[in-house]
Amino acid sequence: MNTENKTAVWVLTQGGLSLSQRIKQERNDSVFFVSDRFEDDICDVPFTSLRECVGMNFNKYPRHLFIMATGIVIRMIADHIRDKTVDPAVVSMDDTGQYVISLLSGHIGGANRLALEIADLTGAEPVISTATDVNKVPAIDMTAQAHGLKIENPEMIKKINMAFLENEKVGLYDPYSILPDLTGCLSDRVLNGIREYNYRVIIDDCIHDDNNCLKLRPATLCVGIGCNRGTLESEILGLLKEVFIQKKLSLLSIRHIATIDIKKDENGILSAAESLNVPIAFFENRELDVVKNVKNISQIVKKHTGAKSVCEAAAILAAANGKLIVEKQKTKNVTLAVARITDLSILLA
Repeated sequence: MNTENKTAVWVLTQGGLSLSQRIKQERNDSVFFVSDRFEDDICDVPFTSLRECVGMNFNKYPRHLFIMATGIVIRMIADHIRDKTVDPAVVSMDDTGQYVISLLSGHIGGANRLALEIADLTGAEPVISTATDVNKVPAIDMTAQAHGLKIENPEMIKKINMAFLENEKVGLYDPYSILPDLTGCLSDRVLNGIREYNYRVIIDDCIHDDNNCLKLRPATLCVGIGCNRGTLESEILGLLKEVFIQKKLSLLSIRHIATIDIKKDENGILSAAESLNVPIAFFENRELDVVKNVKNISQIVKKHTGAKSVCEAAAILAAANGKLIVEKQKTKNVTLAVARITDLSILLA
């Protein structure tokens, strides 16, 4: 079963079964885990031991709704909690349907949203205790997620949100103008000017020497790759990481890997993209051959692929004819280039 977009609903009691019936009628994304003490058509997965079943499934589902006492839920999930950026959403609900409580990953995981949805569906009272929501101030982690920004150092989230709560201005470096005003919480300054603030947010694909700021990475970089047939993932990733370190670029800002379409079955490139968790863009040789601003043309590449450039041209095309910022780099079997998206409408879409 593909669990990527599913909500696991956990049921221990007869009252929980009744609530589950109502949820099932309205939410087709739910998978129902029901104690094997009951025989009920709603059950998708029966369990004997709640603890064991939760342990096997906790990280398989992005959302969990436990219809049982909150104390039980805390004991069941305690050993599986890792970090707010990766933990699934966890919501608990009493089996009479009076209260639905956002317990874990309220912001990034979406537990607050799930609690509100279940409350609207069942008539329960939603209980949300995250400080930014209660005090009606923006949460930087939610804002970052909503604008497609990846969080490099999540330990800074609570410091930035606390500054918002205490009405302290936060310095912002945002050359792409991605973030909205956030009701005056952020003060836009050039990079050299934001160090006057105790708390800072930097939105950039470049590595900056500032350990006391929240670093948010926009998806601005496209990596063009060419390689010999049968090249290993390790050689491709090795060159990529070496180049990014040398050029002080963030791996979290990679938007696409790009290459020529004859590499659609090249396992090294496919595996590298999977390891980086980014999609691959494939281009035909005729598309690559007309790309402007290519810096390194190869007749040998033209002979074998039909295109005068693969890595540089693919990077520029994937970046919507953006700026080539790293010209062709190579090892024995790999060529690599990097282009940056310059069309802000793509980033703001």
